[in-house]
Amino acid sequence: MESAYELHLDNPVKDANWFSKISFSYLIPLLRKAKAKNLEVGDLYNTPKDCESCELGYQLEKRSQAKISEAKGKELRLAICLCELFGLEYFGWGIMLFVYTMLNNVLPLVLASLIRQFSQRADTSEMYLTSAALVLLALANNTLHHHCICGMLRTGIKIRASISTLVYRKIIRLNQNVLGRSTSSGQIINLLSNDLCRIDTMLLHMHTFWILPIQVVIICYLIWRQVGISTLAGVLSMTIFSVPVQGYLSKLTGRLRLKIAEKTDKRVKMMTEIVSGIQVIKMYTWEKPFENLIHFIRKSEVNELTKSSYLNGFYNSCMVFLDRLSLFTTIVCYVLLGNSLTPDKVFSMGQLFNFLQLQAAVHYPMAVTSTSQCWVSLKRLEQFLALEEKEESRIQKCNKGELSLSSVSASWTKVVPTLKHITLHLKPGSLCAIVGPVGAGKSSIIQVLLGELPFSSGTTKVGGDISYASQQPWLFSATARQNIIFGLPYDRKRYNKVVKVCALKKDFMQFPYGDHTVVGDRGASLSGGQRARINLARAVYRQASIYLLDDPLSAVDAHVGKHLFSECIYKYLRGKLRILVTHQLQFLMKADVVIVVNRGEIEAVGTYNELSSQNLDFSKLLKLQEEDNENVDDDDDIGIRRNSVRSSTRSTSSIDSTSDICDVKQFDDNETDTVKHQVKSPLKEYIMASSDNFLIFSLFVVLILSQGMCSGNDYWVAYWC
Repeated sequence: MESAYELHLDNPVKDANWFSKISFSYLIPLLRKAKAKNLEVGDLYNTPKDCESCELGYQLEKRSQAKISEAKGKELRLAICLCELFGLEYFGWGIMLFVYTMLNNVLPLVLASLIRQFSQRADTSEMYLTSAALVLLALANNTLHHHCICGMLRTGIKIRASISTLVYRKIIRLNQNVLGRSTSSGQIINLLSNDLCRIDTMLLHMHTFWILPIQVVIICYLIWRQVGISTLAGVLSMTIFSVPVQGYLSKLTGRLRLKIAEKTDKRVKMMTEIVSGIQVIKMYTWEKPFENLIHFIRKSEVNELTKSSYLNGFYNSCMVFLDRLSLFTTIVCYVLLGNSLTPDKVFSMGQLFNFLQLQAAVHYPMAVTSTSQCWVSLKRLEQFLALEEKEESRIQKCNKGELSLSSVSASWTKVVPTLKHITLHLKPGSLCAIVGPVGAGKSSIIQVLLGELPFSSGTTKVGGDISYASQQPWLFSATARQNIIFGLPYDRKRYNKVVKVCALKKDFMQFPYGDHTVVGDRGASLSGGQRARINLARAVYRQASIYLLDDPLSAVDAHVGKHLFSECIYKYLRGKLRILVTHQLQFLMKADVVIVVNRGEIEAVGTYNELSSQNLDFSKLLKLQEEDNENVDDDDDIGIRRNSVRSSTRSTSSIDSTSDICDVKQFDDNETDTVKHQVKSPLKEYIMASSDNFLIFSLFVVLILSQGMCSGNDYWVAYWC
């Protein structure tokens, strides 16, 4: 598909020098641009080659297929595939994180040495050297820390991109029986948004599992050197308080995560269905009942989220005071044993306990929680990736432009057969019309030819490329032209001809930006007739040997339908094999072959005259046609909706229009996405968005008091020593 945006800026990290990479200064031009104006997609850099989703997805898919083959049909272990693909890179960042952690342990020793020099009034030059060492060590620590975080997040982005690609490819291969029965669009959206985010969080804390034991031993040794046996009092108090509590809370968090995921899936699924059927809901004024239903589902989800937030808030608030508690316990025990304190011991122990508390009481619990949540998400992804796929196509090749079905039986379910003993042979260049009552199996024949509906018996032969126009128009959020050419090279002559025969010329002239007008998601800004004609134009624009047209005339009125059949299907596609599913019986006289389908079987095959001479009763089909025509909205009178056009005219007038398509100024999608005004102070706007001045004032007071109490605690320790 043609991209709506093209990135022309090379990624600066590729040519950056060592200092620029260490300091991230290669991002300064982008930051300056962001300060001057709101960033647009065109301001972004190209993705580095090693982060491109296509290659990452291919590598993960290759490894997953190999694992499935080795496991001989057992479940896919996605975690093992990810470890093999990204484990070495992630472990490299873990080594750097370990170096950062060890340097952190050295900082309190240098600080203690500096305090000791002040207390003993040591040589000034020696104090300057120690101070410089302290500053350089802190600078190196900060640099290492940020590069570790950046590297692990980069690895997380690669994992997300590879899994997302795997999910997208899986969606295309899914058996249609699975859709709606074992999964839904809401669940897929939840997998790609919420579940994949858990992986990023887990990667930030995963190394804690092996770094923590080493750091605990080193910190305990350093504290033991200063206060001896009193070390046990502080370490035990921290362990007793944090480990059991966290073990219990991690179990609760895992259970809540499962409940939250289920309720989120239900909410997203419901919202997707409501958005899809919003026209019916508005028509019958069902807004309030559906609003109450969504409110109830969302409230149930928020209740579980609230419980999870309370658990996290309770634990985090307790952990803030844990290092103070451990330091207090150690000092009291040390003094009661008859020892005297010095400032260098107190401040160095304070920092060491702070590091220990961060690892044991903050990072480790977060690692446990995020790992349990990520494990649940990986299981959900594995279940989705294990869903039944379409069978490998058994369609055979034949002469170009021909197709044949021989005793083909197929079924969407294993209970009731959909098609039974379908046999037909169509020659190149012929026009075949398939008619029959609703639910007779007309579209199922098309799906068999496409390979979407697997057949249980018989043989299917298709020669050449196929172009398909679906019964329900499918449009994506892009311009009308992009929806028609659909990633193919733009051939101006062919494009203009297709637009003309599909009765779209006059409509495009009425659009605000011509065929560069964005049609919205699913063609939301278009009428039903316009959606159907753009959908047909996409199939016609593609050069193929066989055209499968699944009832493209039902959504347009009689005049437009007549034009589409005579100018597009009958004349423009002459020489191609055309299979037209239709209820418009007035077009059957021009068809080379008419196939009457009923209850999954072919009742009759022949020309219109041959079938009429056999006294075939078309009255039921004619009655069905009249009922269908009554139900067809005269969408072409509606035109494109007011939010996308300046005026509307009947689309049928496009038949008589002989003027060429105007070269309209390219519609810039960014006009709808860019913020209309420049925000001078984003932080101020963010704070004032709460519109509750008392709440804002209370928040600032609490923040000031909290920092004041922490600083007062340090001052009191210094004064006491």
